[in-house]
Amino acid sequence: MSECMSPFAVERQRSWARFLAWQRAEASDFLAQVRERVLSHAAIECGERVLDIGAGLGLLSWGALIRVGLEGQVIALDCEAECLAEVAEQARDQGVDGQILSLRCNALLLPLVENSVD
Repeated sequence: MSECMSPFAVERQRSWARFLAWQRAEASDFLAQVRERVLSHAAIECGERVLDIGAGLGLLSWGALIRVGLEGQVIALDCEAECLAEVAEQARDQGVDGQILSLRCNALLLPLVENSVD
């Protein structure tokens, strides 16, 4: 961690790391059920371009990618570089890095052209 980080920022980063470890170790079954429920209501169709705001580790992004198929694309947007790096690495490992894009920015300042996602 950087020496320039405030104590608050350091603790926030540690808390986030603990949450991610818990998510990977203990919550995967529960979160898979949540993902399926959310995505079933989203009515995502094959070939669409989907934006996942607050993507984190890509829980919804990966489920959306299955729904958009080979013709579609998912943009995983988050403000945490570590999470997006993991999503990007998984995408490269699975050979879908052209279909799932990682974008780091504030959700209130979306750098997307109007009507560029479905």
